Amino acid sequence: MNAWTGNDFTMYPFATCNEKDFNNLLRVYLDAAFNPLISYEDFLQEGFRLEFKEPGNLKSELEYKGVVFNEMKGAMSAIDSNFIQSVYSHLLKGSPYEFNSGGDPKYIPQLSHS
Repeated sequence: MNAWTGNDFTMYPFATCNEKDFNNLLRVYLDAAFNPLISYEDFLQEGFRLEFKEPGNLKSELEYKGVVFNEMKGAMSAIDSNFIQSVYSHLLKGSPYEFNSGGDPKYIPQLSHS
């Protein structure tokens, strides 16, 4: 599954030319949207986790990994993304637009599964 998260919406794009596949995918996506369930293992994969910089070397530095963490780290490395988020944060205080909808990488490690 893939998702695109905005400040006031989440979109789950999918496509197929096969009607049976479309209906199956639609059922899966609707179930995930209206009956969400994320296991602890999925949370570690998608959100964040610590891994050794050199796999197998217990003396190497630890670093954060995770699909969302890495995606947002990449997205927020662009100066225009940082500028727009800063403008939203200051001008739109008290609204959903004040916050980074994908998650601010510096706060993602503070999330918990529970």
